[in-house]
Amino acid sequence: KRRPTTDPVVSDRSNPRYQGKAVKLPDGLRFIFGRNMLDLADRSTGDILFQCDGPAPFVAKRWKNFEELQAGCPVGNRIGVRLEAPDCWDGKNLDSPDHRSHISYGSYGSWGYYKCPTTHPYVIPAFTLGVWYTQAAGETYSFVSDHMDTSLGHKRGDTFHADFFMAWDPKV
Repeated sequence: KRRPTTDPVVSDRSNPRYQGKAVKLPDGLRFIFGRNMLDLADRSTGDILFQCDGPAPFVAKRWKNFEELQAGCPVGNRIGVRLEAPDCWDGKNLDSPDHRSHISYGSYGSWGYYKCPTTHPYVIPAFTLGVWYTQAAGETYSFVSDHMDTSLGHKRGDTFHADFFMAWDPKV
């Protein structure tokens, strides 16, 4: 998702709803978003939504992890996870020691329109990562990273995160 570079909210600093300067994803940009696997008590980046969707009735709620979602979503429905990537960049660093602090999310703050923080004034294209499965009888779903944490007492899906590395050939 990206605004055209000619859009006044990303090209005109004098625009009262200026969001930040729109730039392409720079080559070599890398970051992690979602849960911090090294500290699951840390607030996650992005809005992680574990979702149930389908014909069978269910009680909609905000599930904490994949295991809780699967227990609350009826067989035959779809279960899924959606995660929003950051859309603001500091304009200097392609990575940072925590793989997170050089990127950020905009907010509506008290000003009432979406914009990037002054520490991350560049608007980068954002994307949504989503995975969906059909809830099948007797099936247990997990992510590869779950195997690192279940021995520590974490539930399946507690480690949900995504790694991004900008390495596309610009001509392609």
